[in-house]
Amino acid sequence: MSFLRNLTVGLTFGTFAQLLNALVGVLVIRKIGPLERGIYATVLTLNVMLTYLLDMGMSAANETFLGKGEQRVGAINCNSLIYSLGVGLLAFGLGLGFHAPLWEHLLPGIPFPYVLLGLAAVPITLYSLLAESILVGLEEIVLLNKISVLHALLLAGGSMVFVLIFNGGVKILVWVWVAAYGIVTIANFLVITHKDKFVFEPSLLRKSLKFGFKAALARSLRLGSYRIDTLFVNGMMGTTAAGYYSVASSLSEKVGPTLRAFTQAANRRITASKRESSYRLTARFVRALIVFLVAVIGPLIIGAHFIVQLLFGREFLPAVIPLRILLVGVAFFCVSVTLILFFQNQMKRPGFASGVIAVVLAVTSPMYFLAIPRWGMKGAAIVTSFAFFSMFLTYLISFLRINRMPAWEALLVQREDIERFISLLRVKTWINGIIPGGVKRL
Repeated sequence: MSFLRNLTVGLTFGTFAQLLNALVGVLVIRKIGPLERGIYATVLTLNVMLTYLLDMGMSAANETFLGKGEQRVGAINCNSLIYSLGVGLLAFGLGLGFHAPLWEHLLPGIPFPYVLLGLAAVPITLYSLLAESILVGLEEIVLLNKISVLHALLLAGGSMVFVLIFNGGVKILVWVWVAAYGIVTIANFLVITHKDKFVFEPSLLRKSLKFGFKAALARSLRLGSYRIDTLFVNGMMGTTAAGYYSVASSLSEKVGPTLRAFTQAANRRITASKRESSYRLTARFVRALIVFLVAVIGPLIIGAHFIVQLLFGREFLPAVIPLRILLVGVAFFCVSVTLILFFQNQMKRPGFASGVIAVVLAVTSPMYFLAIPRWGMKGAAIVTSFAFFSMFLTYLISFLRINRMPAWEALLVQREDIERFISLLRVKTWINGIIPGGVKRL
């Protein structure tokens, strides 16, 4: 399937899912208020961070081995399920055993039953993440996005019925989130199992863990997974402040469809191409992504005050400045993810990709203790954006040096990049991308 069709499908389905969740999310947030929004956001933050951390690079191994055609789908699926259940249940047990320090110091103000529910959902969310990597490795982008839309519909429908109509509150909202993930996880399992029979290969599991361990940090850092700033805000400023900050964080992540569509469409091409072709493709993907980011993030930065007030009301205006700062950081983050694909999947150097993140996090994490007491939520956003910029700069310099490529070739947008972006906006392109047979069939 062509890159353009994969990109078009990803953008279409991803944008629809984001808009649907955003619309319902706005109504839910207006109904439950900053405090309960803070509880909900913190519980999801705990689950999401654990899911991506416990992934331990297994998703990278899945994408690489399948992208290069080195392993069977059934074996990778079986190992992914076993790993998700084992590691997820271990995380739940540890959380239950150390509930006192977890509850009192890391998550003050969050009812512990909610914390337990977030921990109990880790096996489900972890397998869902690994199943997504299997479909990306197989380049089943259309199927993957159909399942993503199903997830959005379940989450939005459940929120509308049980929270907006029946006044369920934050407790029901968390249960809706868990149930939606559960149904999607079952769908992923059935779809992948249909492609190849279940088979257990211990040697492959060891190989995946060895590869994944080196890629662990690089894979754990994804748009929506880096929420350590929200935890710091909750611990140092309170749950209500975390509710405000989570709105800024959530809005900054609305570029997710663009990043997700690009990485899904580019993944197999960067992975399977020969070295010289791969770095040229990577540079082209980076330039194309820059064009999209300017078109998406620019208006969000300019209209941040209007957007927050329109969607959430004046009560949430403290989120405006953190939102603008985070959007700048997210732009650097998105480009970094594309460069990580090259180092991790093409060059098979996952250790380098993770090492950069480890150094950056070690340097920037202590900065939250200085920035938040002095500048509040704005300080948290500054540290996060600085961390993303540092990663981008390190990956870019390394990419240019390895490939002996001038900086302008990777960063300077060319006429053909703009022409591709304009062509993507045409209705004909979207129809050809989404509908088999395209305009002729219509």
